[in-house]
Amino acid sequence: MDPAVMNTALLDIIRRVLIAAVAILALIVLIAAFRRVIEVREPLAAPTTTAATTTTVATTTTDATTTTTTTVPEPPCEVPAVTPASGNIVLTLHYSCGNAPFPTGNTVVYREVPDTQLVITATTRALLDGPTAEEAAAGFRSPFGPEAGGEDLVNISLSSGRLVIDLADTATTGAESEAFLLGDLSATLFRFSSVSSVEYRLNGSCDDFWAIFGTACDVLERSQWEAQQAEWIDLANG
Repeated sequence: MDPAVMNTALLDIIRRVLIAAVAILALIVLIAAFRRVIEVREPLAAPTTTAATTTTVATTTTDATTTTTTTVPEPPCEVPAVTPASGNIVLTLHYSCGNAPFPTGNTVVYREVPDTQLVITATTRALLDGPTAEEAAAGFRSPFGPEAGGEDLVNISLSSGRLVIDLADTATTGAESEAFLLGDLSATLFRFSSVSSVEYRLNGSCDDFWAIFGTACDVLERSQWEAQQAEWIDLANG
């Protein structure tokens, strides 16, 4: 064979091989590129995504409020009985005590004083003086004004069972209540069997005394007082 022809045939074969190789290489590249596109668009498996979950724990701080209920005990409302020494007498005074809502006249204290013929006078002055420290500690309270005292008994008289009690202004100024003022006075004074009625006066005037209650002068009869006391006792007992 002519060497020239042989060389031409060999070159042709090499060219074809190179073309085929290039074609194969191009095909491989094309297939690879296509697969990448397919993998991107249609992944075989969805990617597993671990979502970071933040758990918020709400902590509620409650201020602990401690409610302390203090129960105030009822006062005893009692004082020891008194045995008078020779030459003395014992006075019985009615003071309301504790949280009593009405002057029922059921609570009393005792005072030992020198014997006297003017027992009603001594009793009224002692009542106006108010409870002693010991009596106050037991729950007894005065129905009179804070400045009241025995000297506020201006005048007192008893005639045919009618007792007249004349008080100074300071006896009633700032008094706890009109009801307790009348109740404690009357419970104390009507203890005396010789008293059938009481006329209360303020600075010599019956009208001025009863003006405290919003009424005109009234002479309090024993029967009226007993009815009023019974009503207060019923109210206090519910």
